[in-house]
Amino acid sequence: MSIVLSQSDSISNKQLQKFISETTELLKVSVTQGMNARMAPNVYKAKLSELKVGGKKKISYLSAAQVVAKRLEAVSAEKQRAVRLSLGRSTELTRTIRALGVNMEATKAVVDQVDLKQKFSFINGDTFSEKAMLEMVRDLSLVDLDAAPSGRELLAHDLQILERKFEFLPANWWKDIADKVKDADKPKPQVVLNKGLKFRIHEVKCIVETAPSWPGSDEISWGGASVDDKGTVEKLAEKYVGGDFDGGDRKAYNPPHVLKTFALDNEYAKDFMITLALAEKDGNGMSAFIQELYESIKAEINVILTALGAAAGAAIGTAIGGSLGTAIAGPLGTIIGVVAGAILGALIGWLVGLFQDDIFEPQAAALHLPNGNATFAGGSLTSPKQYLHFRDHGGHYRVAYDWQITR
Repeated sequence: MSIVLSQSDSISNKQLQKFISETTELLKVSVTQGMNARMAPNVYKAKLSELKVGGKKKISYLSAAQVVAKRLEAVSAEKQRAVRLSLGRSTELTRTIRALGVNMEATKAVVDQVDLKQKFSFINGDTFSEKAMLEMVRDLSLVDLDAAPSGRELLAHDLQILERKFEFLPANWWKDIADKVKDADKPKPQVVLNKGLKFRIHEVKCIVETAPSWPGSDEISWGGASVDDKGTVEKLAEKYVGGDFDGGDRKAYNPPHVLKTFALDNEYAKDFMITLALAEKDGNGMSAFIQELYESIKAEINVILTALGAAAGAAIGTAIGGSLGTAIAGPLGTIIGVVAGAILGALIGWLVGLFQDDIFEPQAAALHLPNGNATFAGGSLTSPKQYLHFRDHGGHYRVAYDWQITR
């Protein structure tokens, strides 16, 4: 079973792209409502409330509007006025508000004013049809058939759940799965299990220096957030990379800099994600902001999918789980993580323009581990070198990284 590598700029599925675009535009309006309510509460009376998502035990998360409003409070009054002027002059934002038909001065939140079923009805197309989702569930149920011997009990349990959930299907639909479950009783050769996973940075290279409006050579820092296989989001420590970056300059790490280490247990499949951002000079709490905004975006996605109530929404929503980030076995959890990462990057790219922050639009790298002894191509414990590209403020930086398994 192969390891899946993906990045937030590599989504080719047209409907996922549309979902990202539509969700981003909706959140821009929601965030605008929240910022206006903080800057002019006598006019904009929106009540910003937390999002409660999950199964029987719901967990509260800050909404994207609350996270951004909190950051807005930390900037000067002069910059707040500039933000308000920029929002008022944005014809694109005005068109989106009119298209959604929302009242920005109402107390009701934007997401509660929009008919989400109608807005996102396109996800019931061919790609997310009931048949396609059932086939995906069926494929995912086979992922761990080559796992450790204890996998037989887990598979039998999963099979019972799937049969109850999809009881309208004929019994022979599950026959080939049941046959493979029986095969799991057969002795298997001893395998060496993976114990840990590292995300490593090899190099930060300046392809093009930032715009001349920033005098002198660039001073670059990085920061961001990590998401483990349990859905736990942690901020990455901000690190000063260097202060003399001109076009063609690079900062190499030998040995590679270990940005994040994940411990591996015996529950598979697993999905991991790193969201990384660069900042010119001081990151100014960049990592904490990215962590909070990423969590809120996943909560917003959960709210949207729950509201849809369609087979497609329910199936994708399973990947977010009872608490955020609890992914089902298979690549679906990775897809949701990368989608949230793409929305995060788009939102921060928009906010950077409003706040005149020196943050580059974040980029996300994701990895899917199907079982406890998975390796990269050729049995390697180290992935091929990958690249994240940061293009903002007239500049272009490239970060070289890889994933490494430890045993």
